[in-house]
Amino acid sequence: MKSLQYFLLAITLLTASITTYQIWQMNKSIPDRREYFNIMKFELPCSKEALDSLIKFWTSDIERKEFVIQQLHIDYVFMSVIFPFVMVWCLRMRSRYISVNQGESKNILAKILLIFGLLQLLAWAFDFFENRQLEEWIIAGKAGEIALFKALVISKFIIILVGVFLSIITYIKTRNFSAKNTSEEY
Repeated sequence: MKSLQYFLLAITLLTASITTYQIWQMNKSIPDRREYFNIMKFELPCSKEALDSLIKFWTSDIERKEFVIQQLHIDYVFMSVIFPFVMVWCLRMRSRYISVNQGESKNILAKILLIFGLLQLLAWAFDFFENRQLEEWIIAGKAGEIALFKALVISKFIIILVGVFLSIITYIKTRNFSAKNTSEEY
């Protein structure tokens, strides 16, 4: 499981690097710095009107429209590795925590790590829906109703961030055990 986690981390970092470089290149070409590309502006708009304005700007030029669609396509790859990465990390930290506690899997932290590990699949589905919805809106040139969209985006971020936070806390809490037992694969 450790090798899988490292593989997923490597692909996550690679896709994030490619995206960051492409965004930097595109933003250099935009004269109005207030309109620079930031996916968070699309994911968490303050209002439907703000999202419509953003979509209008980014779809008024064919090159910018293609760029946004391309970024969403790259995000499909990114989400296909980041959520499984966090899921594997949560499950590894759960296993590590259970080992430290002599097989005690009924502990609340072990249960929460399992739940948030599995919830990464739901967050992944939310992210997929979000991208599909954004693609539809960008192709249409305007946004539809955003209440459900925003709820799913916020939920996705909460799920992944809690999974990461729990994994970090568990790693810190169990690192002394791991240092004493380096032959274990955690």
